[in-house]
Amino acid sequence: MAFTRLVLALCALTSSSWSTILDFNFVVDPIEGSILHDTYGNNVTSGTQDGISYPEGEGFTPNVTTHFGRFDPFIGPTGYGSLSNVFYDAEANSGYIMVTFTATAGKIVNLHSFDLAGLVSSFPGTAIVGEIKVTDGTNTLFIESNKEISATTFTTLTCPLPLQAQTLVLTVDATNLGPLNRSIGVDNISFSESDALVVNTAEDGVTLPTGNSISLRRAILEASPWSSITFDPSLNGQTISLNGTQLSIDKGLTIDASNLSDGITIDANQQSRVMEIGDMVGVTLRALKIYGGQSSRGIDSVGGSNGGFGSNGGSGGGIHLGSNSVLALSSCTISGNRTGDGGNSSFMAVGGFGFNVPGASGGNGGGIYVDNDSSLTLANCIIGTNQTGIGGNGNDGGFVAGDGGTGGHGGGIYLDSNASLTANDSVIKINSTGVGGNGGANTRFSGGDGGIGGHGGAIYAFDNSILELTSCTL
Repeated sequence: MAFTRLVLALCALTSSSWSTILDFNFVVDPIEGSILHDTYGNNVTSGTQDGISYPEGEGFTPNVTTHFGRFDPFIGPTGYGSLSNVFYDAEANSGYIMVTFTATAGKIVNLHSFDLAGLVSSFPGTAIVGEIKVTDGTNTLFIESNKEISATTFTTLTCPLPLQAQTLVLTVDATNLGPLNRSIGVDNISFSESDALVVNTAEDGVTLPTGNSISLRRAILEASPWSSITFDPSLNGQTISLNGTQLSIDKGLTIDASNLSDGITIDANQQSRVMEIGDMVGVTLRALKIYGGQSSRGIDSVGGSNGGFGSNGGSGGGIHLGSNSVLALSSCTISGNRTGDGGNSSFMAVGGFGFNVPGASGGNGGGIYVDNDSSLTLANCIIGTNQTGIGGNGNDGGFVAGDGGTGGHGGGIYLDSNASLTANDSVIKINSTGVGGNGGANTRFSGGDGGIGGHGGAIYAFDNSILELTSCTL
């Protein structure tokens, strides 16, 4: 699975002194030997607890319990690259390493990173691990297949965002490593806990008539960076109708409706874009339906010596993702969104000369616009029935008429330069691009040409952008 270079920078903001690290350097029981107890790593409140040392100084996890996926998990003291005391398994045993983190009600588990290494005595230097996965018990939040793991040092896997949920399950597949004595070990699992803000009303606004009501807009405003927002069960299947302005996110955040069997819809009613995510942030959305977004229409030219050109339509009808940012969507539907039309041009006269002025372009990215150097990840999502705006009309003129503007590109998704899209088990279809604008009329010579329609009904990938699609329908 490919992630952009900004992933490490974003995750570095979330770990360090705010996480517990499971390093498995516990005192070996003289009778049971190196067998990992289920209570290891539970409810950590200090740097040394129950004979176990946690190397981080503060920000421990008193509200998180840890469970291991087999009755008698194994601890390997040496031989796993340069790591010591790792939690390991092999094809000859269960074939899976599994760790489950569960937070109490009102709390969220955040998984940051972990180390992996092969048993150096059984590997010729590296091993290929079939699958490394993190789920919330139902939805896949992170997956990497055919990962090459070192058996001479170790490999650190840093999550593309701090993966957040009330329950997180880390699984490493050791079932196809080759000879039966080959095994994989995990160590230094970095995780933390945070509070979850609970939205309890479908009304929109920061200040609501009922003082204890927490709207989604208010929760976004009040949430701490890298925290989570969840929804009260009474909102199952309901619609949040926005008040005419988009939701703006300028911090790392998870908005999670996966506890609602029918999810929740955020509807902009064609009055605004649904969501704008700023530059240099990481956001995770789960089980949300983003609907009815409409980015701004381009402004028509007023003409004259300083006029002529209209402005382009706004991009990102459903979601606009800023530059150098990460957006991860899981079990989300992005549908019925549209970008703005391009503005019309007008006759421009300078020094007695008339100029052919084309119409402006329709906005790009009907469903989602991904700005330069940013990363979009889709897991089990639907991107459908979105469209881009049409091109603006060219200017009319007695001598010179303008051509029509170009329709917007990327009906479903638009990737700007150096952006990336990684999609698994997702559907991106029944999206469309806008037609070109009309050419201007001319009373003496030929009129302007009609504009070109937009490209990329499903996805438009611009200049060095990267796509990795697995089990997707277009």
